[in-house]
Amino acid sequence: MQQVLKDMVAEDPDRGRTAQSVADWLTAGEGVEMIDLAGVQRFAWYGLPVKWLGSPDEHRWVLAAAAELFDRLDLPRYATVCRRAETLEILDAYAVSNQAGLKAFRKAHQRSGVDPPDLDDFVWGDIMGIEEAVAQGTAEGALEEAMTQGTLVPGARGWRSVAAEVTAGVLDSAHPTLPGQTHRTAIVTERLDGWLRDVEGRSPILHTLRSRQVNRLLHPIPVPENVAERIEPIIWFLGRVDEGARLTQAGYVPTTMVREGWERFSWDLGWTDRPPRTETEVIQIHELHLLLRRLGAVRRREKELRLSRLGDSMRDDPQVAWRKVAAGLSDGEWARAVAEVFTLLLVGGETLDRKLESKARAIVAQAGWRTDGEPPDTDAVASAWWTTRRPLRVLGGLERGGDRRSPTTTLTGFGQATLLEQIRAEATGPRSRP
Repeated sequence: MQQVLKDMVAEDPDRGRTAQSVADWLTAGEGVEMIDLAGVQRFAWYGLPVKWLGSPDEHRWVLAAAAELFDRLDLPRYATVCRRAETLEILDAYAVSNQAGLKAFRKAHQRSGVDPPDLDDFVWGDIMGIEEAVAQGTAEGALEEAMTQGTLVPGARGWRSVAAEVTAGVLDSAHPTLPGQTHRTAIVTERLDGWLRDVEGRSPILHTLRSRQVNRLLHPIPVPENVAERIEPIIWFLGRVDEGARLTQAGYVPTTMVREGWERFSWDLGWTDRPPRTETEVIQIHELHLLLRRLGAVRRREKELRLSRLGDSMRDDPQVAWRKVAAGLSDGEWARAVAEVFTLLLVGGETLDRKLESKARAIVAQAGWRTDGEPPDTDAVASAWWTTRRPLRVLGGLERGGDRRSPTTTLTGFGQATLLEQIRAEATGPRSRP
């Protein structure tokens, strides 16, 4: 490559020096083997318009010099990226606004074939550690190789499934420097390390609680033995929706479905012996409806409640249903943070509600949570925990004890596994901010 650059400088100094700058950007001063399709696309569709000084016309000049460099290096695919009309359209989008340019870049990159897709059981983070970035680069190389061999043809029928298979193969392949590990397990370990370090300086108590459980989170939490029994209300609800569920004017499931669930599971209304008419009279059905809507397992379409693709897979497999329910049991970041603290305290042996709420309030305040600039009070913490415990109780995940003056909460084996799985999903999931 150095000889090619020397020749370009000799023939046209300005063009040659521009090509040298492009080469340095793409290789960090190393050899031509460092250049790949994903890197060229990121340069042309993001790095150049966002990080290089100059006008749009000057950026086109840079692309022309880069295309000539790739031609001389016998890298026609990369030269094509620089000359493609799509590339110029992306530059024009940046001229409108950075937001428009970034949207055009992401859209083009995702359909290019070398952007590793998210999988059902793995999502790439916006913020990556070293292991994740290495795995992503390896996957990009594998996708480009598949394109070169003709097994992956972007835009062809089924190409996204092929890209997912290639990406999964990379994630589950042996790690090059960590014996016994795969790229996937290395990423999980890296994310858990970040999860621990995230609170180390802010909340020593939460850091200690997390440290006691972190090794359990290195692998998926084992599916509870009684999962089919516990998840049966979920499976029933999804199956009933699949048979047809026309919603009431208020958006509730039909009375026939309410009474069927009430009778099937012997749910106690607690205030009347007459058959219920609406889901709000059977809180268990109402909670299931809210949960499954939030998970995206069921969706409203005009007057009908319909199963989504996710709901279809959950209905057919109690284990899939359990993991999806566990990962999304709490509604929102604040509720998940509170649920995590309660879980860690309950697993540690605390059961008295009053002490749980007091300790949880102190921990989330120490961790930095604020409401209108002030640490959350006990009522706010207890309220957030209730949004998690309500659906969990429907599924038999906790037991109430004590008396009116000193109520207690104890997790069942199913409840402990479910809440720990939620923590694992959060701790090992993608990072979207530093």
